[in-house]
Amino acid sequence: MKKKVLLSIGMLCLFLSASAIPPRPPATIDDAVQGTGLEQHNYVGAGWIHGTVTNTFYNSTHSATVVNGAYVTFKFAAGRIYWYTEKKKTHGIVAISIDGGPETLIDLYSSTEQHVLVYTSPFLDRLATHTFKIRATGTKNAASTNYYAIHDYFVIDYEAMPPDITSTSFGGGALARIVGSSDGNSAFGYQALSDITNASMNTAVGTRALSGLYYASANTAVGYQALSNLGGMGSYGNTAVGTEAGPAGFAVNTTAIGAYAKTTAYNQVRIGNAEMTSIGGQVSWSTLSDGRFKKDLREDVSGLAFVNGLRPVSYSVDKTALHRFLGIPDSVVARFAAERKEKPVRQTGFVAQEVDALVKKSGYVFNGVDAPKNDSDPYTIRYAEFVVPLVKAVQELSAKTEEQQKQIAEQQKQIDTLLKALGKTEEGGNHQSSEISLLQNSPNPFSTNTEIKMVLPETAINAKVIIYNLEGKQMKDLRIDKRGDTSVTILGNELGAGMYIYALIVDGKVVDTKRMILTK
Repeated sequence: MKKKVLLSIGMLCLFLSASAIPPRPPATIDDAVQGTGLEQHNYVGAGWIHGTVTNTFYNSTHSATVVNGAYVTFKFAAGRIYWYTEKKKTHGIVAISIDGGPETLIDLYSSTEQHVLVYTSPFLDRLATHTFKIRATGTKNAASTNYYAIHDYFVIDYEAMPPDITSTSFGGGALARIVGSSDGNSAFGYQALSDITNASMNTAVGTRALSGLYYASANTAVGYQALSNLGGMGSYGNTAVGTEAGPAGFAVNTTAIGAYAKTTAYNQVRIGNAEMTSIGGQVSWSTLSDGRFKKDLREDVSGLAFVNGLRPVSYSVDKTALHRFLGIPDSVVARFAAERKEKPVRQTGFVAQEVDALVKKSGYVFNGVDAPKNDSDPYTIRYAEFVVPLVKAVQELSAKTEEQQKQIAEQQKQIDTLLKALGKTEEGGNHQSSEISLLQNSPNPFSTNTEIKMVLPETAINAKVIIYNLEGKQMKDLRIDKRGDTSVTILGNELGAGMYIYALIVDGKVVDTKRMILTK
């Protein structure tokens, strides 16, 4: 039993140490690297020419021969090898083989000069040493003018492994150049899911969709270059639908829908790009609000004070600047700008930074600002979140209104009592004559001075205006000597702020009463 335990621990240590070794990236070996060792070229036979030529060749070098039977061998230890060379109207037919196996003839003739990949090997044992051989056959295409066998460079893929049987691909270059363990993938389209390293359970539909994955799994992309170059080890659970939709780097659990729709942080959903003018549906958006999953309920929502601190503004969006901030290619940004026909539409709302500053300064409970998670993430606002503080503000205003109504009702009782004590009700009074009248003070309310006008008959013997507070206390007694159209001025600094009752009394009888309000 002890031996089994020790063996298991040893295997675990071996696994952990092996998994900690990063995969080797593919290497490019130039034809000028000569020798008989690993990753060196051994040129055999007469007629080989090695020289520096135009920069159309890798490192501006190439090797060539027209001698039948001359050959070059190249030793390597990798899972796959790619041969790049020149095709031209002066080139002949060469024979290639791997590890002494059957030869494959490759015609290097082309009516136009090309520098291309001419051969991709099958998957090989990446832990074994292999020998690649190129031999001049001394034969040519009838259209060729010479017999050149020419060599430029090799690319060797150390980690290349045959795709798992659980993977599916359709289209030129789909699931090509795989490094490490990558299984359970589905690729449909030219170079979809190509150039990937240890990437599993991904689905790509469209040219170069999900290309360049590195240690990423469970991602779904539909559209030209959707979720391509999803950088960073561990990108997981992302979805993108649309041309070049998705994040431009490491991401987890994001969804981007629409051409050039960009997510900029983890756990984010984005629909459309900055050119969108309308997003909608038949019904309103639903947000989870099930009481079974809401814990620690508190009635600490900010209300009227928070709403009063907001600054509503109108604005227009600099779409070109926003596109560039989100990393959309300049060619696309220019096309959007050229196709944009309408004038900038003014919108209304808030500035996220201002709302964020208000919340931080005041300590209000509010989560309607989505602050940036990184340098590539813009400020955004969740306008639906403003409904809750607005409701709270309305409730606070309603409570204040109810309290004011109670105060007004109490004041009305005091006024009725005072009027009764003065010998009349608010609805009417004891008028001595139709020639007598008391007018409303003006201005009302007032803060400095106000004027009370009245009409008194010449037959009146005594006339005065008396001012009472709402408790019935007499505050001023003003004698009126003139008759006819006359008035009296009340100085605001002689009274405190509040509501008052003033009464016109002629020959000992209350003619009329009115209210006035003094503010400070």
